[in-house]
Amino acid sequence: MLTAHEMLAICSHHGQMIRTRSRELCRKETAQRCLTCFPDQTLERLRLRKAMMLAGLRHFHHFVYPSHFIAERYRAWGLSPDRATVLENYLGDDLLAVPRQSRDSEGLAGHFAFFGQPTEFKGLDTLVPAFATALREKPVLSLVIHGTTAEEALRFFPALEKPVAAGADRLIFAARYDSHDVLPLMASAGWVVMPSVWWENSPVVIQEARRAGTPLIVSGIGGMAEKVQDGVDGLHVRAGSVPDLTRALLQAPVPETHARLSASLRDVIGREEFVAALGAIYARPGTSAPRIIRAA
Repeated sequence: MLTAHEMLAICSHHGQMIRTRSRELCRKETAQRCLTCFPDQTLERLRLRKAMMLAGLRHFHHFVYPSHFIAERYRAWGLSPDRATVLENYLGDDLLAVPRQSRDSEGLAGHFAFFGQPTEFKGLDTLVPAFATALREKPVLSLVIHGTTAEEALRFFPALEKPVAAGADRLIFAARYDSHDVLPLMASAGWVVMPSVWWENSPVVIQEARRAGTPLIVSGIGGMAEKVQDGVDGLHVRAGSVPDLTRALLQAPVPETHARLSASLRDVIGREEFVAALGAIYARPGTSAPRIIRAA
């Protein structure tokens, strides 16, 4: 059995399915499209790569996908849906043992948090300018960036210097955090913002926020759009759009909106449900019992 967390088999661009010469989303793999991203290759090499990948993967009895989005990408690419199960990743016993807290919508609605590294795909260069713009209209807003320092972020995105300065003391870079601290950090925020510009198949950040009981603002694409329901338990924005994210940051601080979406936020999959689903997969005809392969 193989669990496919990424699209590395489909896409040579780090499995991102984003065009190499822009941040344009790639919606379907073809050798011709791949050639425009990797002009040093040939159509024959690209087709051979795909054929070899598919031949190797078809030796697996079953595939587990953590989202319907990535399951559909692999189906369209050539893997049979008859040997596939969509099963959310299990977050772990420690995080599942933490009780969810009731939320103070009046006090938290205007406080945002980002969790992640300042890579070109995570959307920090969209979030910071959007926050700086929203702050001019609502000076009580705040944003905490968990996962990087201001210096690191500016090395990745020098153009953020002015919006970072505009954020003043309402924009805090909290550096890296320990994964064991993530739930209390998220619970102290009103919203977790995930403005990624790539598809994000099944983001752990979304699961952690759901576990903490904190609603999300996410890009409305890929696994993010699947895991967060727009207007039900979170808000969607257009990926890479500073104006649309600004709109959401101004819409979100309404306490009634925060309370309504928080109340609809579903918890993550439990241990018993996850183990039962795995057991059902291994009970299928032709699926062998699990075997642990240890690295040398």
